[in-house]
Amino acid sequence: MAGLLQMLVARTAPPPSLSASASVIGGSVPVDISTASGTSDVLPGGGFRYFDANGAGGSPPYRYRWSRQNGVNKTVLLDADSERARVQWSDMVVGEYQSTTARCEVTDANGATATSSTIVIGFNRVA
Repeated sequence: MAGLLQMLVARTAPPPSLSASASVIGGSVPVDISTASGTSDVLPGGGFRYFDANGAGGSPPYRYRWSRQNGVNKTVLLDADSERARVQWSDMVVGEYQSTTARCEVTDANGATATSSTIVIGFNRVA
């Protein structure tokens, strides 16, 4: 009986705690850009910088939901419902600096959630 009970407990053990991490992909922060409209080749695909999120633990598959923490600048957060979100900029003048802060909430298959720390991408218009 004890062996059967141990097997049942082992099968119903909860999954590991869900965690979320996020980072800026490629290069240093801030990044220098040469155009106002986000068409510079900063990364492959050009005109974008990327936020990348990772879920760990919990029960895959994971859903990702990005949110901007500041929305009063010339950058736009794209692909908010994916593991990798993009930031695009527009209408910047030479010498101007803009930054975008974002967080990602990760939800696992059981509905558990975890939120990344806030991360920052900065942009300098240089030419």
